[in-house]
Amino acid sequence: MRFSARLIPALLTAGLIFSSTTAFASTREEAQRRQFSGLIEFLENRIREGSTEEIETAVRALQTNPIPRKAREPLTDGLETLAIRHHLDEILKSLRELPDPVAAPAGPARPFDFPRDHGSHRGSFSEWWYFNGNLEAGDREFGYELTFFRTAIRVNFVHTAVTDLGASRHPFERKYTRSGACVIDEDVLNIEFGKHKARVDVDGSFRIQFEADGSVVDLTLVPERGPMIVNGDGVIDMPEGTSSRYYSFTKLVAKGTIRTPEGEILEVKGASWFDHQWGNFVSFFRPWDWFSFQMEDGTEYNLFHFRDALGFSGRTCINKLSPAAELEMSRKMTLSRDVWWKSPRSGDWFVTKWTLELPDLGERFVVSTPQEDQEMPRVGWWDVAPAYWEGTISIVRTDRDGKLIKGIGYAEHFPYSRPRFPLPGALQLGGAHN
Repeated sequence: MRFSARLIPALLTAGLIFSSTTAFASTREEAQRRQFSGLIEFLENRIREGSTEEIETAVRALQTNPIPRKAREPLTDGLETLAIRHHLDEILKSLRELPDPVAAPAGPARPFDFPRDHGSHRGSFSEWWYFNGNLEAGDREFGYELTFFRTAIRVNFVHTAVTDLGASRHPFERKYTRSGACVIDEDVLNIEFGKHKARVDVDGSFRIQFEADGSVVDLTLVPERGPMIVNGDGVIDMPEGTSSRYYSFTKLVAKGTIRTPEGEILEVKGASWFDHQWGNFVSFFRPWDWFSFQMEDGTEYNLFHFRDALGFSGRTCINKLSPAAELEMSRKMTLSRDVWWKSPRSGDWFVTKWTLELPDLGERFVVSTPQEDQEMPRVGWWDVAPAYWEGTISIVRTDRDGKLIKGIGYAEHFPYSRPRFPLPGALQLGGAHN
């Protein structure tokens, strides 16, 4: 049999794709289960301490907030294992009789109602409030993250971090807070997880206060424009087959103070961002890459896609808010991961430089971080969330006419399971490539 010379590379690439996807199929499945390892470990430790309240609450939450079978299996498999191991027969019976979700009625999404929708939505399985920002104190530069997580299984936690670029350090905290020790109002944003707090004032400004391993942050964030209603209606179809509500405040003017671990109090100012998302989805069912861009020409972007552990892309959402607050949307993005960093702490692989192309908008972005280590690793058996990387970034956008625009922002992504051999540089699957 004779083959065209030009056919051989195609066959080799096809074989590479087949062998890599086959060889790493189990990696993808294992990655989904690993996302819940922290929660399973937490529940088992509580059972060993004599309390089944937490696992019972988890099962009740799955009964009252139904999630598609495929999405819940990585979680329920772990729960069933615990029930069998510890002879929790009633819990095992309930897990095997979980209902499937009923399709939501067709029709337009409910418009957001502020300030009510800043508050908690107790009918949802998962919810979080997320702040980030880039701050300056004279010639010193900082980034920060503050995220509150609420779940229907009453496992609530808060993540905080401060990136001190001049000192090349990244103090962070990941704290679990029992439901009885949390304040989470439903009618307005008012959250207190111990020393970590967020609220919205009557004038619409946000006030956040938090600590991160010796750093203390106190900021007022004033919106310069209304919210970005993500995807136009604030609805995101999640990978597990459910949907969520999502909006962003993309342009917040930040002023306040940072107290360093050495006790120095610095007056800071800068740009911040606020996200709020909720729905009947499993927060860590599938990894994602997410970016917030704040450009010098007044344009902001919320860009993300869901992916597997190897980086093959799934659903993509591009939201661009013009200086005149006009929203443009797209589903097309090519993402190249240009520079990798292996964490010396966890051994996980993360990305520290990207190239993004938005063909529908005719824009190309080179995105990099001034500090590699902005990892948020797990810190204990009670830490239910997986490790991830969350950090400050610099952006350069090239427009169709070749004009260059700079910007700042934040990036977030989960670890990758890197293959032992590189995928072809030009290979694009689902809008992304390695």
